[in-house]
Amino acid sequence: MKKYIIFLTLVLLASWHYPAFAQLALEKYNERRDIAPGQAVNGTISLRNTSDKILFLKAYLKDIKFVQPFDGKKEILTVGSTPYSINKWITVSPESFNIPAFSTQIVTYTINVPEGVKGSYYGTIYFEKTAAGQVEGKASVSLAISWGYTLFLETRDKIKEMKIEEVSFVKGALQGNIINTGDVLLVSHPAFYVIDEKGVVFSRGTLQGIYLPSGEKTTFKTEIPPKMPQGKYTLFLSFDLGGGAPLAKEIDFSKAESGAIQILRIK
Repeated sequence: MKKYIIFLTLVLLASWHYPAFAQLALEKYNERRDIAPGQAVNGTISLRNTSDKILFLKAYLKDIKFVQPFDGKKEILTVGSTPYSINKWITVSPESFNIPAFSTQIVTYTINVPEGVKGSYYGTIYFEKTAAGQVEGKASVSLAISWGYTLFLETRDKIKEMKIEEVSFVKGALQGNIINTGDVLLVSHPAFYVIDEKGVVFSRGTLQGIYLPSGEKTTFKTEIPPKMPQGKYTLFLSFDLGGGAPLAKEIDFSKAESGAIQILRIK
């Protein structure tokens, strides 16, 4: 009998988005914690079996690396592959377990933060279910389905900073670079609004979410309505950072009678 092995990893942002595989529901899929060097951090993860059958799971750890265009796209790596890995600090209990039908399991984790750390560190705990069966009596198919829970840790003396540069008007949109000049991963779903000289809001909206590591840069793009009258305007960009005051940037620009856009100031 010819055998095929299929491995499928699902990092569920919301379990009900994937009804075909939604046998496990996580109360939440990520967590942000403030830490201090030498501290022990404890927490729990609530897992619910939403099916009418017993569910066997095992927990394991992986590093993650956010990559271009830094919109959430990531690589899954072995533990210890990145300088911001937390997975050598974590113990998870239990590591393997059964969840009866329509029941809940609480998994605990302990993170022993080493001395001398500063900035942000992160990694993912995966919960994997394995099942095997036959397809039309001809092939054996094994599915490895996993749900991920990502921990983002930040030291209390972290620096959250960014700068905007190389702003230009191209094909009906203001665009430029966002550079992470701090020492933590910036996770944000930015919002924007444009006001005129009288303070009247002309347009508003949201930008593509960013997952931007320290020292990296990505681009932003804001459409400018073609019917915008000539005059002076300010584009406000607001970056929510999962706690504390958001980072805000302002871009002053003008529109000439000809339709030409000129960048006046970035602050």
